[in-house]
Amino acid sequence: LLDNPSAPLLVAHDNHTVEHITIAVDGSGYSEQAMRIVAALPWVGATRITLLGVDEGDGRAPAAVENAAALMESHALAVDRRVVPHDENALTVNVRHEIDSFLADHRCDLVVVGTKGLRGSKRLRLGSVADYLAHHVQCSILIVRDTYPPR
Repeated sequence: LLDNPSAPLLVAHDNHTVEHITIAVDGSGYSEQAMRIVAALPWVGATRITLLGVDEGDGRAPAAVENAAALMESHALAVDRRVVPHDENALTVNVRHEIDSFLADHRCDLVVVGTKGLRGSKRLRLGSVADYLAHHVQCSILIVRDTYPPR
C-alpha cells in the first residue's frame, strides 16, 4: 500500500493543523505529480512550503528545485528552496537518510514524496524512499504516484 497507492495516501501522525509542508523533489514525474496534488489542496495557501532536493553529485538537484519552485509559484504559492549539498568524500548518497536528517533538523508538519511503485526484486534492491520515510519520520507523510487509474 505504501509503495503503490491507488490514490494519494496520507499517513497522519497527529491531528494538528498543517503549517509547514516539505516536498521532496528530484525532477521526476513522481515529484511533479506530488507538487500538483499539494497545489490543489484548498488550505495550502495558508502553509509554508519547502522544496527539498538532495544533490547526488550529478548536479540535477538545484535545477529540480528551481523547476519545482516555478510550478508552485505558478499556483501563487510562495516556497523556500533547499538543496542538501553533495559530500565529495562520500562514496554513495543515501537520499532516504538525507531527507530524514533534514526533517529532524527542520520542523515540518507534512512531508510529501512521490513514489515509483516498485515491486518485487527491484524494490528489494533499490528500497523505497516513501516506505522508509513513512516508518521513520515523526511528521505526517503524503505519498503520491505519478499517475492514477481513471475512475
